[in-house]
Amino acid sequence: MNEGEIPGIAKFWEDEHNIMHVVLLHRLELSEEDAKKYVATAMRVSGGKPKLVLTDFREVDFMMMGAFNRFAGPEMSKITKAAALLVNMSSPFTALGASLLLKLERDPFPMKVFTDEKEAIDWLLSLEKK
Repeated sequence: MNEGEIPGIAKFWEDEHNIMHVVLLHRLELSEEDAKKYVATAMRVSGGKPKLVLTDFREVDFMMMGAFNRFAGPEMSKITKAAALLVNMSSPFTALGASLLLKLERDPFPMKVFTDEKEAIDWLLSLEKK
């Protein structure tokens, strides 16, 4: 199982279904520089191969526009088959941020927002079966 960590920012691991899990740690702000580190670590953990990705944004309070662009950018599209975004809808950032992220880039890979982790994993696995 591949794992990675960006201290104070995120933890990465692959599960038995080859889903890459990413938990973004509690941050007041996620910058473009943080997102660059995220992309580099995701590339390493994935081995440069496309993966189903479950990213947990529930602890992030605010994300800079440059970070949004990195998360939905061309580097991530090389290693992402589909992305499930776990969010906390009671957070103003999460509701707005998830909507913005979905609108930035939808063509390279399917992306969907969830509040329930099991539903997110089930959705990702359903795409793998197609």
